[in-house]
Amino acid sequence: MGYVFLLSKDNLKLAKAEAESLVREGCSSDEDILLVKKEEITLNLLAKRLAYTKLIFHELFQSGYKDLEKNMEKFDWQKIYDANFVIRKTGCNSEKLKDEGEYAKFVWRKVKNPKVDLKYARTRITLLCGKKVYACLLLAETDKSYLSRKAHLRPSLHPTSLSPKLAKAMINLIGAVKGDVIADPFCGSGGILIEAGLMLIRTIGIDISKKMIEMCEKNLEHYKVKNFKLMEADATKTRLKVDYAVTDLPYGRGSRVTEDLESLYLNFLKNMKSWKIKKAVVCFPDFVDYKKIIKQSSFKIENEFEEYLHKSLKKKVVVVK
Repeated sequence: MGYVFLLSKDNLKLAKAEAESLVREGCSSDEDILLVKKEEITLNLLAKRLAYTKLIFHELFQSGYKDLEKNMEKFDWQKIYDANFVIRKTGCNSEKLKDEGEYAKFVWRKVKNPKVDLKYARTRITLLCGKKVYACLLLAETDKSYLSRKAHLRPSLHPTSLSPKLAKAMINLIGAVKGDVIADPFCGSGGILIEAGLMLIRTIGIDISKKMIEMCEKNLEHYKVKNFKLMEADATKTRLKVDYAVTDLPYGRGSRVTEDLESLYLNFLKNMKSWKIKKAVVCFPDFVDYKKIIKQSSFKIENEFEEYLHKSLKKKVVVVK
């Protein structure tokens, strides 16, 4: 018994790592399902922060496909029933199950005054289908308000700004919490700072362009982000004292780049070593040899992910320590 997260299929590896970074222990996976064996989780926090998790459930029981109906019959549905119910099926192997109505019969027979409500049920039972079937009670849908913070919806638009979904995930990968300090050394118009600030994490933004700093400040104020500091400075030379760094490196398309990219990235990483950070998440364009650059800087790769932006560009999201 424990909790179950339904992960986004957009990027399963990233979704799993993001959730594990916040949950911290007791995790295992089955296809697009993350199992969390803990007595209690910080449900509200996780539902608000996770970007690549879709739904969070309480696990009722696990079953093989052949034994599902027998286990449905054995389970005491009354103990989790509240006013009305609905049963849904989802997951990579949901086609192996019968129609949802066939499983609703087991609940109907076991509860007092059974009522079905397909839209607004208070008891939302889901059969999650991986290698096993996980009968679960829905606890929360994750917050999707980041969709309203896409770059084209901000007061100050910049075309190379990172998607807020990926920005949230990158912050979550380092496991930062309220009170920690995160630096974005190439902050641009503020996409990462906005998401970190809304998590109540203190932020420092650096950019070599005065115009970008002004745009960033305007965006942060629009979303009522507090506890931020902005600096017009060179990220390859500036000295900072912060817990973490999270950044999307400029790659020359609509960005101000002062030297060739590989030299810029290496000089930045070498300078970041002096900050003595706990961990960093750095987004590289896929056309540079990021592993070579990281090795030369004496950082070590803890994890890495690939994120498609469009046909001509992928990004490498790399966790270094």
